[in-house]
Amino acid sequence: MSQPPMSTLPFARDFDLPPMWDGNRIVWEGWQADPPSTLDYHMKPEPCPACGLVEPHTVNLGVIWSKPGVRPFRRARTYAEAALNSAADRKGTPIGWLFAYRCTGCRFDQVYECNTKQMWDLDESDYHAFGSHDPARPTTRGRA
Repeated sequence: MSQPPMSTLPFARDFDLPPMWDGNRIVWEGWQADPPSTLDYHMKPEPCPACGLVEPHTVNLGVIWSKPGVRPFRRARTYAEAALNSAADRKGTPIGWLFAYRCTGCRFDQVYECNTKQMWDLDESDYHAFGSHDPARPTTRGRA
């Protein structure tokens, strides 16, 4: 069986990656090749969980942003803290980071959530306007 071309996705997607994570907006940096490290020479490479391909994958860094108005400092004590609160009122505050890994063979996506140190396998339900969410965690999806 031949490999699907890189432009073919395993299912129809509204977005390349989830635009939201547990109700918070994500800004993705863009796909790039995973840079090699010295660990690559000492550890056995992990195959793709979907197709078993043992090849370097592509990586995308995502920054999770809070909703506008969520301030990092309850009460600003310095000018810098006041400036950060003012910016947070307009666009939110970065509250976490995600690393998305995509198999170059089958285009299967996994996301590592740095805050919880968990790896998540994405499926078709994660690529809609509400993004990805863990059913066990409460979210603010659907609220203004």
